[in-house]
Amino acid sequence: MHKQEILQYIADKLSANGIVFTSNQAKPILYVSEYFGQYELPTANNLFKTPAVFVEFAPIDWRGKKTSAQTIRIHKVFHTLANPAQTTIQQKERQNTFELIPMCIDGLSGTYFNSLIHIQTGSTETVDAFYFEIDTFQCTVVKREPNPFNTPQTGTIEAIKIVNF
Repeated sequence: MHKQEILQYIADKLSANGIVFTSNQAKPILYVSEYFGQYELPTANNLFKTPAVFVEFAPIDWRGKKTSAQTIRIHKVFHTLANPAQTTIQQKERQNTFELIPMCIDGLSGTYFNSLIHIQTGSTETVDAFYFEIDTFQCTVVKREPNPFNTPQTGTIEAIKIVNF
């Protein structure tokens, strides 16, 4: 449950800040998804527009705990140009975009996770036709417990009898 919530909050936050990106000479984020190696092994089935953000979730060891630390890696991906000699403006747009993404996400909280804390930024690298950079975040996530009584969680209470002792 927390993965879907984190992914949705990140997508919403980045899409809501499109104007922030364009006013800072950066490109707005066009695609957000969970990470499954999309830019490392591109196929016809996993095409995406760039700049893109892929969210990678590290495994969690719950072992009887109701909360746990969650490490999240944000893969920031930008398509390279056919011409390897990119202009200074295009390089600046990519750099600005990569810098703005963690600023938009840092401190983000939800129902099943608390404040995403930006821990580190990796170096910019290339693979095939993409530039990418990975930011690492950490937060605490809450494990959602199933309803032990298997009763519906919805409905109304008609009346409550109060007894005074």
